[in-house]
Amino acid sequence: MLTLLEFMQNQKWLILICCLLSVLFAAIPLFGKKHRKNPPLFLLFYGAYLLWLGLGVFWAVSGSFFLREYSKHLLALPLALYILLLLPRKESSVRKLLFLLSAIGAFYAFLSIDNVTTGIFRPLLNLIPGFRFADTGYESGTRLFGIFSNGNISAGVLAICIFFSLYLLESAANRRQRVFAVIFAVLQASTFLLNFSMGATGFFLVSVVIYLVFAGEKRIRVLFRMLEIALPTVISVFLTFRFFEVSGSRKMIPMLAVLLSSAAAVALELIVFPRLSRFFEKYNRKATGAIAAFLVIIGAYIVLGLLLRGDAEIAKGQFLRRSCYPDSGDYSLSVTAEGDVNVRILSQNERETIMHTSSSLYSGPAAEAVFTVPEDSLVVYLTFTSPEGARLKEVTLLGNENHSLHLGYPLLPGFIANRLQGLLANENAIQRGAFFRDGMKVFRDYPVFGAGLGSFETLLFGYQDFYYETKYVHNHYIQVLLDSGIIGLLLYAAILLLTAVTLWKARKKDTSDRILYPALCAAFVMLVLHSSMEVIMSASVFLPYAYAVLSLIAVCFAPETENKTAKTASIVIPGFTALIYAVLIIFNLSADAAVRKSTDNATRFFSALEYAAKVDAFEKNDWKVSYISTCADFEINTYRYLADRYAVQLMDVPSNSLHQHLIRYYLVFRNYDMALKAAKQSVHFNYSDKDTWNSSFSLFASAISEHPEDEAEILSCVRMLNDELQHIQERLMEPIQLDSVSKTLIEAALRE
Repeated sequence: MLTLLEFMQNQKWLILICCLLSVLFAAIPLFGKKHRKNPPLFLLFYGAYLLWLGLGVFWAVSGSFFLREYSKHLLALPLALYILLLLPRKESSVRKLLFLLSAIGAFYAFLSIDNVTTGIFRPLLNLIPGFRFADTGYESGTRLFGIFSNGNISAGVLAICIFFSLYLLESAANRRQRVFAVIFAVLQASTFLLNFSMGATGFFLVSVVIYLVFAGEKRIRVLFRMLEIALPTVISVFLTFRFFEVSGSRKMIPMLAVLLSSAAAVALELIVFPRLSRFFEKYNRKATGAIAAFLVIIGAYIVLGLLLRGDAEIAKGQFLRRSCYPDSGDYSLSVTAEGDVNVRILSQNERETIMHTSSSLYSGPAAEAVFTVPEDSLVVYLTFTSPEGARLKEVTLLGNENHSLHLGYPLLPGFIANRLQGLLANENAIQRGAFFRDGMKVFRDYPVFGAGLGSFETLLFGYQDFYYETKYVHNHYIQVLLDSGIIGLLLYAAILLLTAVTLWKARKKDTSDRILYPALCAAFVMLVLHSSMEVIMSASVFLPYAYAVLSLIAVCFAPETENKTAKTASIVIPGFTALIYAVLIIFNLSADAAVRKSTDNATRFFSALEYAAKVDAFEKNDWKVSYISTCADFEINTYRYLADRYAVQLMDVPSNSLHQHLIRYYLVFRNYDMALKAAKQSVHFNYSDKDTWNSSFSLFASAISEHPEDEAEILSCVRMLNDELQHIQERLMEPIQLDSVSKTLIEAALRE
């Protein structure tokens, strides 16, 4: 089920099932004597955090977005409650659970590679709602997205799974268990490398160090097992990445390489590792020195890989992209190459970097390139092509200061070399800076309670200095702040702090879970670090793994709650929260069913919409908008009284869409003052979105066509709305671009 959640999170029946499972898992220890146990204190804080997030439905700016985001927590809740309340506290039970979670991660990794190579399972995946419309392939020459169409989320999940697999390998009792653990780890590590999320890779390396630090006396043994997985995996990935972009039978090469690297790792584990283990035991100091020397060699290889230069091959129909960071001024290119080479030169400043746009400086033959780098340029990209194929030997920018391009990386595979381009002006990193700033702007307006889950997506266009789209801040700590306020952040911080303290206190305990300890330490560090730069904690596929890690740390290493009141509250709060949401979702489904059944009769339809607006906690505003829009569509006066009430209620709701319906409603019934007010509210909450401005002006233009006798009054509204536009233009980094309809209307209004 985990592999489907990213595409099925909006299936309300699935959310309802998870809520009912959570209620059941909470009820068993309360009423079943055989299963009664004292939960760790972690459950109390987790339940309080979950409850506080759930209370946000009462003040969330968008109920439908809130349900989408909160459902991810509800989907992960049954697993967390099972671990905390029902999982037998013995090593064999924990091992079975982690085997299952690791196997799912390995299967997901396998599907990600299969999807872009052999495609055996693609017809089955296409049956999943949403999969066919997602980008689940690869970014040309750079990295694999994975079946959830996000390489960063994929890397986050697989990093946790790799640590689970290492634990399974260390705790294996027989050859079969060792073989499974190695295969899982190689599949996960292969896809992790192919995802090549630079942030995730850096945080993963830190987490690996944490694993080794807390592995204790088994540190050398663990390190070798890491290497026996890493070496064949790295070799196969380096050799096969370019075969994702070929056709025919050669597309099978990456899958075959992964299978061969799995076989090689199994051979190392079963044949080489036992001999090395005996060597370690006999010559511990020499073995340690050998391992240290090996790591130094690996470090030197990485450094040389970044520094060494070579020629670059450009095949026919392909391109080579390289970056540099010259000062502003005039430049020309000096090119040494075998074959004809063309180049397109682009520049990016901060705004363009964030918006993934650029300025063209030159396009044509590389040897004739002359261009000017703008004053505000952060990075210059040069994309080389060749009509018949060529070999680039040397490219230098000649100007006030010469810049020699790093063309070939002899020791690095192409996809890593390509990802290194523009590293000092990385689009994602700079873009995240804008996300962080705008997220803090939202928080300042909703400091205590927050704006509710899903709020950033709908509020963003009323805070940004230029238009861009995103659902999340890409920093979970800022995300928690703006979603749930200071109270929510304190509860979430308490969960992390309690987990960290639990791990620290358990570092010297000799328990049956000792082998699991370094894996959970590493997974916890990975979770904390990676969520500071990515949206993993807002991904439905990741949350079950995140809460599994936190719950296992609590179950295996935290003391049980002895206080009866705290124990009862720990169990009741998450169970009660799940029960309430089960009821709310049932009402939501009831509202939807009532409206669908009444479309054949106007009276019944309006009555059903009124009922839906009363009982549906999540989509009540949507039902009100439907009520208002239906009145406007058919110009029905019979239901105007309630429609007017709904329109007034919705006027001050922060939204990126609903005010357009209010504008149209008031224009249809010739209430131009209220139409202007709705238009001002619309652009107030979406002032950076040109489509909102153009749509608003277009509605007024249509009103003139429908009621030409009111043209003067309507044009007066247009003039006042244009005054708002001119005021907003001064605040934006990029001016609003109006379409021809809007420009013509404004010109007519200004002439009036």
